[in-house]
Amino acid sequence: MALILIGLFLWWEAHLFKSAAPGLRAVLTAQLGPASKAIFALQILAGVVLMVIGYKQAEFVPVYDLGAWTIHLNNLLMLLAVILFGTLWGFWGVMLAIPLATFLKILLDALIQREADAFAAGQTAHDAE
Repeated sequence: MALILIGLFLWWEAHLFKSAAPGLRAVLTAQLGPASKAIFALQILAGVVLMVIGYKQAEFVPVYDLGAWTIHLNNLLMLLAVILFGTLWGFWGVMLAIPLATFLKILLDALIQREADAFAAGQTAHDAE
């Protein structure tokens, strides 16, 4: 984790140095010429390398894993959404298919959760209203 943070700081500092300290940047450019850009490029490269090494060394913690088959299911459902919405609404259906399918999934999840909460409370969702 420390390598990721050090790399992030190096990358961040090199990118913000021009706007955070324009006077010092002008002095470095005047004294070193084009080599000052190479120094910042090397600093950015070192930051990225440290972030990659730190990421590779980090322990993988599975937070939520449904299995590999769900990736294929998601891809299949999105393809079907593009076909369905494209058939219904043409070009705009194809363009809006994935956002619409995502909205419908979130809405369905919320309705299922509402029913589950109402069932746990001993009533139907219609009684809760």
